[in-house]
Amino acid sequence: GVSSAASDVYKRQMQKCGEPAFRDPVGYTVGPYNRRETNIEEWAYEPSNGMFTILTFEGNRLTRIERKRPQ
Repeated sequence: GVSSAASDVYKRQMQKCGEPAFRDPVGYTVGPYNRRETNIEEWAYEPSNGMFTILTFEGNRLTRIERKRPQ
């Protein structure tokens, strides 16, 4: 499940940018002793100004914003 702090971050992001075109769980961070710690999720938004926007969340933190041209 998603913690309440994470769900707040997701809600704020959706209010700001709307529902992403894709939401993909891409893995998790690994802590000491190879323990799974934080889910990593990518949200992709359809092109705006010709560029896709991809947001990467680690748990409840937005850790990366990428803009890519469609291939």
